[in-house]
Amino acid sequence: ERVEAAMGMSKDVAEDEWLKAKSQEKKLGKRMADLRRLEEELTKGIKTRHRKYKNVLKSRKRNATWEFDKFIGQRDFQGRLTFSKDERNVDRMEPAVATQKNSEGQWEEAKCVKELSGGERSFSSLCMVLALSKVSGAPFLAMDEFDVFMDETNRTVGLRMLVDVSPDL
Repeated sequence: ERVEAAMGMSKDVAEDEWLKAKSQEKKLGKRMADLRRLEEELTKGIKTRHRKYKNVLKSRKRNATWEFDKFIGQRDFQGRLTFSKDERNVDRMEPAVATQKNSEGQWEEAKCVKELSGGERSFSSLCMVLALSKVSGAPFLAMDEFDVFMDETNRTVGLRMLVDVSPDL
């Protein structure tokens, strides 16, 4: 009786409370185990998606580079797209273009776009935009004064490329 008075309840009530608490503990333990399994499945799914995303991104980069080289080659230039990350871990894309062969018939070192003439830069930019639109599946393409710095040869080749690519968009 002294223990019952100290607890503020009878032994039977205390036992019932203990059994309820034990039952609740089992339910919560099962719930925690279920949540841990769910967390593991979600983590596994995220890792799988991230791996697949990286594979798709790698494929898109490779295809964009191939398309760029194909477009830039229509002007008898050679080029490549370089993908990198900047100091803030943001993806960057840099085209490089070789416009001339040396006396031995080898391509000169590809130049950064900033080193090209205005017309060569405009043509390279057009090739980059067309390559990216082919890879991304853009439903349409809008360009304004893309040929403003191009000479007649670059303009002719650029317009022909646009006409050739337009049915694919």
